[in-house]
This record gives sequence, C-alpha cells and structure tokens, in this order.
Amino acid sequence: VNALVMQKLYEANSKLGVPEPTEVPVTPREGKGILISGHDLFMLKSLLDYLKSSGSSDVLVYTHGEMLPAHSYKALKETGLLAGHFGGAWQRQAVEFPHFPGAILATTNCLTEPKEPYKDRMFTVGAVGWPGCKNLGTVPEKVDWKPLVESARGERGFRSNDKSFSYPVRPGGRAVDKLMVGFGHEAVLGAAPTIIEAIKAGAITRFHLIGGCDGFE
Repeated sequence: VNALVMQKLYEANSKLGVPEPTEVPVTPREGKGILISGHDLFMLKSLLDYLKSSGSSDVLVYTHGEMLPAHSYKALKETGLLAGHFGGAWQRQAVEFPHFPGAILATTNCLTEPKEPYKDRMFTVGAVGWPGCKNLGTVPEKVDWKPLVESARGERGFRSNDKSFSYPVRPGGRAVDKLMVGFGHEAVLGAAPTIIEAIKAGAITRFHLIGGCDGFE
C-alpha cells in the first residue's frame, strides 16, 4: 500500500515536471516575502501564478520544512519567485516563524499551535486550520490569495543589510547558506554508469536513504 501511495503522489507531482538537481539558497533576498510550509505543491503553484498575474512579482516566496523539494520542479522554479529555503523541520515552527518578517502560509497538516508573535500573519489553505488563522480556501483554483499578499506587504520584509536568517540553529546542527535538492530516481538513474564505476573504484562505499518528515532536516 505504501508503494502504491508513493506512486500516486509521484504521478501527481510529475505534472509540475521531473525533479532535477537544484541548488537552493538559505539566505534572504531584499524585499517583501511569504513563507510557505507543508506538502501541497499545487497550492504553491497557484500562489506563484497569482503573484505573476496580479502584478505582485515583487513579493518573493520562501519554502519551509517539507516544501523544500519544490525548488527542483521546473514549473515552480521557472517563475523566478522562489527566493530560497527558510528554517528546518516542521516541529521548529514556533522557534523559527517569529524570525520571518512576512506573511506565513500552512498548506497541509504539519501545523503546530501558532504563537502570538506571528499568529496575526499566519494563514492556512486546504483542510489545515487553526482558530484565529484565516483559511483562504480549499481548492487551488479558488483560493483568495489577496489577504496573504496584503499581509506580506504590510510586514518589514528583508532589508539589504540582512545577510543571513536570524532563527537559532537547531541543536547539534550548523548554519548553511545553500542546500541541494532534486535527486529523484530519474537523476540517479541518469548518472548510473558513473555511479557504478565509482562503486567499483571504491569512491562510493555506502548509500544513505533519507525519507519522512518526523525529524530534523
């Protein structure tokens, strides 16, 4: 059953393109911003399309948590509005969200109780919600993105002298200024001859399978 569900998820997300190796900045860009967390890539696509069509391309979008792989899909990254990745895993929302100077959007169930420093600029879509946080809609094509964008415009945003994010590094972790994503099975199989030769030469001695979201990123 797990394999069948993963296949369906892959088939759905493939409508946005085949994931390709992509470098993702973990640094701020000057301007107003929206932070999007969760798993729903099609809600993200809807938001990016709205920003383009409404003349709001000056508002940049940062991913959080499980939304990190979005940067590897052509249909999402070609908009030019994905500024980078902010923060770590979903359970650090209360630690990291207060440090984001813009509007925040939760797209799926990984939502912890919003805290006062950011609750008034926290929005939800789909089935996820929390008392006091405005839900903008349940279907990507019918979401009203205007309140989210207006909230982002009303916040400080990142300034030219903001060179790094201010949230605390997770215990045992270290600050990085970029991440690599997009190593799906297509990318790996495409490099199979090189990988096999590296294994034979002893340059690769082990593989690490990383999955799930119930832990630190």
